[in-house]
Amino acid sequence: MVTESKHPHIQQVVKPRTYTADYGYISQNPVNGQTVIKSMYRK
Repeated sequence: MVTESKHPHIQQVVKPRTYTADYGYISQNPVNGQTVIKSMYRK
């Protein structure tokens, strides 16, 4: 699932699981337009 985050220029990517979920935050590099992984967490 891809959703908005607290910041308008960053999107949250969530992969739900039974007991945990993987969360990732992605953004776009303003210089060249490439997608950038900001951080990843397991909750």
